[in-house]
Amino acid sequence: MASPRRTWFDERGLVRARRDGAAELVPLYLGSLHYWRLPPERWQLYLRKLRGLGLSAVESYVPWRVHEPSEGHWQWRGACDLARFLRLARAERLAVVLRVGPNANAELTGLGFPDDVLADQRISARTAHGSLAWLPVPPRAMPVPSYASAALHQRVGSWYRALGEQLGALTSPDGPLVALGVDNETQHFFRGGAYDLDYHPDALARWAELHPQWPEPPRRWEERDAERCLAWVRFKDRSLADALRRFSAALDDAGFAGLARCHNLPLAHRGAPEFAAAIDGVVAVDSHGPVRPRALRRAALRALGPLAPLPLVLESGVGDVPWRPPAGGADADRDRAVTLLSAGARGLGFYMAVERERWTGALLDAEGAPDESAGWAHRLVTALHQVRWPELRADAAVAVVRSRADEVYAEAACPLDPLTPMVSHLVGLGPAGHAELAPRDAGEAGRWLDAVERALERAGVSYRVYEASAPAEELARHRVVLAPLGARVERALWRTLTELAQRRAAIVVIGPTPPLLDEDGAELGPPPPRGLGKMRAGSRQDLDGLAADLRDLAGADARWRCDNPAVALAVAERRNGETRVLFVFGAEAAEAAEAAEAAEAASETPVELTCAELSVVALRDVFDGARTAVVDGRVRLSVGAGVRMFVIEHAPLVDAAATGASSP
Repeated sequence: MASPRRTWFDERGLVRARRDGAAELVPLYLGSLHYWRLPPERWQLYLRKLRGLGLSAVESYVPWRVHEPSEGHWQWRGACDLARFLRLARAERLAVVLRVGPNANAELTGLGFPDDVLADQRISARTAHGSLAWLPVPPRAMPVPSYASAALHQRVGSWYRALGEQLGALTSPDGPLVALGVDNETQHFFRGGAYDLDYHPDALARWAELHPQWPEPPRRWEERDAERCLAWVRFKDRSLADALRRFSAALDDAGFAGLARCHNLPLAHRGAPEFAAAIDGVVAVDSHGPVRPRALRRAALRALGPLAPLPLVLESGVGDVPWRPPAGGADADRDRAVTLLSAGARGLGFYMAVERERWTGALLDAEGAPDESAGWAHRLVTALHQVRWPELRADAAVAVVRSRADEVYAEAACPLDPLTPMVSHLVGLGPAGHAELAPRDAGEAGRWLDAVERALERAGVSYRVYEASAPAEELARHRVVLAPLGARVERALWRTLTELAQRRAAIVVIGPTPPLLDEDGAELGPPPPRGLGKMRAGSRQDLDGLAADLRDLAGADARWRCDNPAVALAVAERRNGETRVLFVFGAEAAEAAEAAEAAEAASETPVELTCAELSVVALRDVFDGARTAVVDGRVRLSVGAGVRMFVIEHAPLVDAAATGASSP
């Protein structure tokens, strides 16, 4: 029998069941506080200050190596007194989200794994050559654990049971603990090359069980063996989801059944829908490093779109690790948070909220005083409460469906292997990432996806990005469904697109040519139906023309517009359609060079916005409080290269009964 739900996520935030049978919403504005790194005598001060910033929850890793420094020896006192920390959070009316690993990262030695776990070769991941896998991560290199290892899962089970003994009485509904983070950025510990990991004996046994036709997995790319190579890449994705499922089941066994679960991934990682299903919860995203708002928003729309029911950012970077170049300071931190909200984030976590070792920058310093440059966070959270942010939505006329078939093929066939695809992302090979170097032009789908997103932004057309597994009924909620495709497509997605086109449930456009192969490399079959449109072959090099085509397809005009193509807008609205928040993006240098008014956009010269809502009277800047009047549906604003966020003020409605007026 399934355990009753104590807490769960919905589209607004986290819902907590109460003893009286009612349900209480907890909007998720979180602050990261690493309790074990900070003096226990200051915990209450920090928590009180976080509540004063308007935050509703505190979030922390619970590092395994800190609480179990050697097998069977536990630390739960002093700075490790986690139960006391939770009781103090309850006293300050803060909900608590704990990220219980086993991987914590948090710039800890061994990423938070105990040394004896890392030293156990039964747990170590294996490379394609059978050697132990190592990770050169500060402060010292570590053996990589295999998430397929039965020995690892046995040790994790004992870790979770020890946590349950400490925290059982502090879980919701009576306690402040409302959600658990299951592991952290599960992605083979940054070693994501197709034939790098994981050839652990337990992983190989599972592969043979699932693929009896291929008892041995591939250890390098071979064109004649493409089907087996593609199956191996997908098997590795599935293995990670299976590991999260086992971790989540172990949490149930440890006494945490019924509590909401979450996981977190970098913006560019694949697998969010599968991971969410594995933990029966939500996959959140993380964002750190330098900020280019327009590019970040496109990446966030890709990452947040499939995150049902709640688009959650668990780590919106405030500061950074000290061994990376400066990311831009408080201005970049603010622009990051605003940009993620503009892309649909309903919950937002500030990482870090309190200063700590191995990190520079936070909302509060070690004494609990607000950082002089971080006052923006309080003003932002205050505005989010004012507009009731969790209840707002961003309407989207267009659904963009992202096929991953060429991406998987590119990972399997890329000549850079065994280097991780993250290398391609970091060095900026191009919009298709790893696929830029793969054979058979596997990068076309990625290049077309990038062009479509840029053109929609230029056209002022709102859109949402879906994964290939999106159901037809969800896509049919949009007027237009765009599927930028290359040579390959998931067979299930092709059936969905064909169905939508045949019954005319939406305007379906692929581009620019029909795919020929499915995700296994088999021929796709019959040609596409007549009702399925195609983008013009040359429009990837003509973004203005593509933008015009997509604007015509989308139909209805946006309520807020700017005719300057170097400026982009996004809005959040109430369910009745009234716009409530406006985001205005200036042009970055690279994008401005593509736009007709590059010189104007790069300066502080005001641009004119038009609004079709007659009730709008002013825009109020969230951060400096400046109020700009909207007259006859027009307003002029100075726009630099970043992003600005405004609360939209509407004329108050006149109550006819109060004024004695008669209804028409």
